[in-house]
Amino acid sequence: FDGQKSLKLVTHCKPQSTYQQYAMQEYSIYKMYNVLTPQSLRVRMAEIEYFDSEKGKEYTTRYGFFIEDMDDAAKRNGMKEIDIPRIKRRQLEPDASARISLFSYMIGNLDFAMTVGPDGSDCCHNGKLMGAEKDSASDIIYVPYDFDQTGFINASYAAPPANLKVSSVKNRLYRGFCFQNENAKAQASLYLQNEVALKNAVLSTPNLDAKKAKSAIKFLDGFFKTIRDPAQIEKKMLSKCRS
Repeated sequence: FDGQKSLKLVTHCKPQSTYQQYAMQEYSIYKMYNVLTPQSLRVRMAEIEYFDSEKGKEYTTRYGFFIEDMDDAAKRNGMKEIDIPRIKRRQLEPDASARISLFSYMIGNLDFAMTVGPDGSDCCHNGKLMGAEKDSASDIIYVPYDFDQTGFINASYAAPPANLKVSSVKNRLYRGFCFQNENAKAQASLYLQNEVALKNAVLSTPNLDAKKAKSAIKFLDGFFKTIRDPAQIEKKMLSKCRS
């Protein structure tokens, strides 16, 4: 924590134990992406005591996690954080953006955008950008965060974006760009090579309920079944690409 001025802290949002599990599942998603690339945000779990200052006593104790600052993540990768409102698709580094497209498909994430953020905000939606320089116009890396709307977690409040014809967050939809298709095929090999490590990142998550872990692994199995078969990659993923 030396030199830190502010860090994002992810916590439960309601007192029920289910919401504690949502936070632990989200922590495991960050750890899975750490397996695949250093161009990701690191996380650190914390046991947090909540104190009721009015009553003068401890309210509850829960687990949460801190998220690495984007500036630090960029510096760790020899890059700079890029703060701009939007970018063009072709400005994305193809392998990295394909890796993100596969990762989002793996965890059932539709709540992201790699080229634009909400009105009045820097790019991007549920992600940050980094590149060789702060004004880089090519080979830009999108670094994702905020995964609570994913099918992997399947939170009770999660819902697909209204503009997509998807009935449940458990139903995967590939949102990669067509120019990444060849890169996506190559990245699929990276996922297969790291299947055991990815699953271990989930199974080794502290305080994650065994039933939740089993359900999460079952969800991942559906993804790995798809990418083992080139015909299924084409049918379920690449044919759905965005031009």
